[in-house]
Amino acid sequence: MRVPERIHFFSFTTGVSLELPVGFTGGENADGAVYVHRDDEVPDAVVIVTVVGSAPPGAGADRDAAGVLVDAMATTAAEVLQRGQQDIDDERVFVAVLRFPHGLPAGGAATPGHPELAGLLEADVLVLFAAVGFDGRVVAITAAAPSELAGHYRTVFEQALSSCRFIAGVPA
Repeated sequence: MRVPERIHFFSFTTGVSLELPVGFTGGENADGAVYVHRDDEVPDAVVIVTVVGSAPPGAGADRDAAGVLVDAMATTAAEVLQRGQQDIDDERVFVAVLRFPHGLPAGGAATPGHPELAGLLEADVLVLFAAVGFDGRVVAITAAAPSELAGHYRTVFEQALSSCRFIAGVPA
């Protein structure tokens, strides 16, 4: 019997479908979806969080707004490791790989609706931040892990991002 290596997740809130390695769990709320992987060696320690959220329709939700959002996030980082654009599922996705040696900025990716990010607020963190405008909204995808695990999780983040499918017509 073949055991799957990846799990497919879909968020009705955002209209984003993506695949993550086995071991991730997901949950959805009014703002988006949170996918978490916890380290087996340290109980309840958040190792990686992927947050998918969408801006309300009509709030500058277009392809250029996605680029502006990534630019704004990049200005908050201590170190920008990579910037660019990718075509994923026939959409232009703006991407930045960032390092926050003193943790995530309080007003950045961490929000009260996502308490899983609290453990990353003061850690040395690698963040893959991407944004895409589609179906009248802007969707941001944030993946974060402690920098000491960046060698492994950066590849995981990039594979998850490339697996994304953006489903139009899903009620926001």
